[in-house]
Amino acid sequence: MDIFIEKKYVTGAKALSEKALTCYLALKRIYNNGKESNYYVSMNMLCYQLFGKYIQNGYKRHFIDDLQTGLNELINNNIISYVDVISKREFILDLSHLYLDTKKSKENKEYFSVLNDTDIHKIMNNCKAEKFKVCRYFIYLVGTFVKVPYKDKSYKAGFMKIEYMADKLNITSKSVIKYNAILEDNNVIAIYKAKFNMRNKTTGEINGITNTYGFYDDKDIIMQIGKDHEIEYGYDKDTKKIIKAKGNLTRSWVAKYNCFCNGKQYDEEQLKQMYFVIRDLNKRNLEKYGKDNENNHLKDLSVFKDYDFYVDEDAIEPSSPKVENEPAPQNSAKVQVIHKTENEDNSEDDEVSEEDYKNYLDSMVEIDIDTLDDDN
Repeated sequence: MDIFIEKKYVTGAKALSEKALTCYLALKRIYNNGKESNYYVSMNMLCYQLFGKYIQNGYKRHFIDDLQTGLNELINNNIISYVDVISKREFILDLSHLYLDTKKSKENKEYFSVLNDTDIHKIMNNCKAEKFKVCRYFIYLVGTFVKVPYKDKSYKAGFMKIEYMADKLNITSKSVIKYNAILEDNNVIAIYKAKFNMRNKTTGEINGITNTYGFYDDKDIIMQIGKDHEIEYGYDKDTKKIIKAKGNLTRSWVAKYNCFCNGKQYDEEQLKQMYFVIRDLNKRNLEKYGKDNENNHLKDLSVFKDYDFYVDEDAIEPSSPKVENEPAPQNSAKVQVIHKTENEDNSEDDEVSEEDYKNYLDSMVEIDIDTLDDDN
């Protein structure tokens, strides 16, 4: 069942608390849009709508109390109203203000998120703590999705920056990373995490390639959309690439390139990424050493000429590739803590503890291209 939640209740002047927003979500699942106004509602009924099942030993007392706090907020804001109070946990409520004319809303540019109740059930049943906070974040995240054409269909995907979402919800970036991990681990959303950042060659500004988000059911497509997004925004002609995390990533691609030149097979997606990494390395070496300097160590890109992503760049005169064994791991380059800008996403969503979050920030390193000679 689809549930329509107005975005004005998620962020902005009319935004509800996470408890009130979750209660609103449960009431929307009960409300039969425009058919009638008054409904019998109990707190157990609201819990059932959120969990999608009756819990034999009863719903947690503190959860019901928090949900009722949200209900009171909705009443105080005149979003719903009492018709009659049967008991402490049972009411007759006027839900007529929950009516949403989606066609009229679109015409008036009053936006809404469309949720599937199955995803809400996953959050409530599997999230051990902070159910209300995770639910609110999920409602907001889905509201950032746009239709992205892929092959013959359109899919919903989002590309918002973590810091931007944190600011809109008045939470920390660390919380966004944690909620992303919870939703991903419970098969609610799929996330493609870009592997690269960009440095603008003119301004020196660090820009990140944002994560790509989508519904878990579209996971395979979201991974492809994310890769396409990374290619489109990660290899601009006016940027210089720096690589996230440890400094041996480019060395690994150089080693794979040498293996490819000597006959090893890779799938086309790997070759596409290999091509862009090697092309970018060539450009940086060309800028640093010049076209005629024997130290520029340019790689032959014509080995990719049979693939659609190849572009003939006459300005680069390649040298013959060497084949070397994979080098032993080297010390990391000088650590550079990068302050994020609007288009950046440096998150590592797999860990969210305080120590791991600090380690994640400390792992940002800039590759020294002087170390990337032909032997590496």
